[in-house]
Amino acid sequence: MLGAQLVLCLALTSSCLSAQSMECGTPDIPLAQMEQILVNLPNNPIVAGGSPIRVPIYFFQIRESDGSTTHPGFDLNQQMGVINQFFDGILEFYVCGSDFIDSSDYYSLDLATEALGLNTYVNANYEPTVSHCVKVFLVGPLNNGISSPSGYAHDRIQFNENAAIYFNVLSNEVIAHELGHYFGLPHTFANPSMQYVHDLANPILINGTLSTCHHTGDGFCDTPADLDVCIENASCTAATCTVTDPLGVAYGPDPTFLMSNYQGCTNRFSSEQTVRMLTLYHLEGNYAPLKDIPDECAGKTGKILNHCLVGSNQFPDPFSDVGVILKENNQNCLDITDGAGNYDIKPANCNIGNAKRSILPDLDWGGPLNGVTSYDLVLLSKHILGIEILDSPFKLIAADVNYSGSVTSFDIVTTRKIILGITLNFPENRSWRYVPNLYLGNQSFHNQFYSGNPFSAKMLDPFGGNTVEREYKCPPDPLNPTNPPPPIPNNCTWMDHVSVIPTDPLAQLQNTWSFTGVKVGDLNCTAISNGLQEPQPSEEDFDSETAPITALENLLQINASTIPLKFYNASGEEISVSLKLNAVSLSGMKGSAQNERTDVGTQFKKASATPNPFGGTVDFTFDLAADAPVDIRVFNMDGKLIAEKGGYLSQGQHEIQISGMDQYSPGVYSYSITSEGTVFRGKLVKK
Repeated sequence: MLGAQLVLCLALTSSCLSAQSMECGTPDIPLAQMEQILVNLPNNPIVAGGSPIRVPIYFFQIRESDGSTTHPGFDLNQQMGVINQFFDGILEFYVCGSDFIDSSDYYSLDLATEALGLNTYVNANYEPTVSHCVKVFLVGPLNNGISSPSGYAHDRIQFNENAAIYFNVLSNEVIAHELGHYFGLPHTFANPSMQYVHDLANPILINGTLSTCHHTGDGFCDTPADLDVCIENASCTAATCTVTDPLGVAYGPDPTFLMSNYQGCTNRFSSEQTVRMLTLYHLEGNYAPLKDIPDECAGKTGKILNHCLVGSNQFPDPFSDVGVILKENNQNCLDITDGAGNYDIKPANCNIGNAKRSILPDLDWGGPLNGVTSYDLVLLSKHILGIEILDSPFKLIAADVNYSGSVTSFDIVTTRKIILGITLNFPENRSWRYVPNLYLGNQSFHNQFYSGNPFSAKMLDPFGGNTVEREYKCPPDPLNPTNPPPPIPNNCTWMDHVSVIPTDPLAQLQNTWSFTGVKVGDLNCTAISNGLQEPQPSEEDFDSETAPITALENLLQINASTIPLKFYNASGEEISVSLKLNAVSLSGMKGSAQNERTDVGTQFKKASATPNPFGGTVDFTFDLAADAPVDIRVFNMDGKLIAEKGGYLSQGQHEIQISGMDQYSPGVYSYSITSEGTVFRGKLVKK
């Protein structure tokens, strides 16, 4: 075991991160101890290669005894995608479990007197799972006896089962910084000795001895100490201070290193820091429990993201509320993606087994018109004419609306029919297509996919014994061209699914089960991918007694959640279009102005379907604004009507139950509640 005694923190202000780091309660690592760490690292350290190491986290949010907190609604799971990017494919963290602990004793946490009690409580109540995870605590005020740091970590080397991370500032950089400490990294600004002063004009002097960069900072030359004078003068964008050590090596602080003190611009670990974390993980015995992942943490987790980057977004939008099926012959298991696009199929809820399984996201999510506008026709035409070529293989897949493996004028005809309502679905295609990240992560496939023609990309299935070649679409059977392609998991396409052997090491990686989504027909990235709930008009939009012409724009409109109310000229420029209405006399028409309904379009103030996921029955609850006929319909994954109920109902709140649903197989279903022109739609999941 290494003898390092690391007690580490990240403070709120840079004033406590200089040579006087004792103000943070983090003692500098003595020079002798730093040298001992370096001696214990093997001559051939373990370096990155292949797939990232998956490490489970058990997340606890500590609240006051009454459940109150200054961090309501925080979800660590939604931050993991960004945090993992800092580790650059070396370590890949995921939330195995989470819980709230309501205790005023631990909400305001004194690390010196209360951290051990908190760990003792958690170890006793969450075993055996928690000992195989990195424990992460979100607390209120955090105190180390001297100051109030934003984060604090006890490394696994010294603290073993009581190792943990504590933080009270909702920052991805803080969490990644503390994870670095957990895996044995000291600060780059830690001084081997408190008895020297940096002097840029002279070599560094430690206890009267000239020393090299190996003896400063964290002991590595690619993460040199944050020199005091540089700390005072440098900024996130330019750290210009340098010093030359006695061996002639020039070095200076780097504001992007996560273990430095330049808050607000840190985003990476150095190569030598990565080597240290991997080496300690593999060779230091106290990290061994992290490798023994319990069954409840061994679920098949994946992420589904939209390929589009819109506006100033740094990362693609996630898919939320998308059904994902784990399929093998007649057995189906299901999960729904969360707000971060994650899904998780756990062994406790599904017999994952050892046979080949396939993951299939919902291809019809949101409907075919989602994001498809006349502007997409303009972009499609420009591409075909060579005026403006589509700049992404994902956009080419989106443009191939007739699923022919090419982009031609036939795709224009198909798209126009969808927009005009001549056809309700893409005849040879679905609403969404999904490119498996398993293939995008392969260098050969990656190069083919981004070569300009993704339709020609091919790859040997890594789970097919190197005998099954996957293509964009299955070619027809030469002996019988009318035969359909073989069923999944033997289907020969790489689109829309991954078929894996759950026990294979490659199947333990989140990237293997993850997808990049492409909305068919949407070339300018306007499709919604973060939930199906359509915005409802507010009551203030309408007058309860009369319907003046100026309010009719709320009643005579295309569904703005799927087709934006925008118009474009032939050059793709947005133009202004006005709807003009002429008032006419109602005399001579059947009825009178007093008898005309004025609340069409506002029939539902609220509507929902529960439980979701459902079993044998579904309860549809809605608040009807006026007496009217109501029709409730439920459709299966193929769009077939499987249940219907309705009648003339009075104004007010209603609950209608549809039973007999236990006869249907697990999967994603859709429903509609219709009343006098108002349609409320949603998704249901059958467990």
